[in-house]
Amino acid sequence: MALRHLSPSPLNITATLMDLSPDGMGLTIRKTPLLPRLGAGDHLMLIQTRPRAFSFLSNTELEIKWSLSHSALDHMAIGCEFIAPPRDVRLRLRSLIASWPL
Repeated sequence: MALRHLSPSPLNITATLMDLSPDGMGLTIRKTPLLPRLGAGDHLMLIQTRPRAFSFLSNTELEIKWSLSHSALDHMAIGCEFIAPPRDVRLRLRSLIASWPL
């Protein structure tokens, strides 16, 4: 997934989707020297998604609710909540999740 950090100096970030719910998603991000400090309250915009089944989530805004970063790890984890997704996005997301085998 490609994200844009919505700050005074927007920066694109590549993340890996770890979990998904109707309300948000969990992501991991490789730490680099250019990675801005990410924390609760920061806003991100999904700008590109893979696989294609998730493309309807492009241009959806997220708010970081929690972050976990330890100096001994190469990646950080963040938990994000969708911010006011359009009704059709919410319906497609619920339908996609409901289609997954338990």
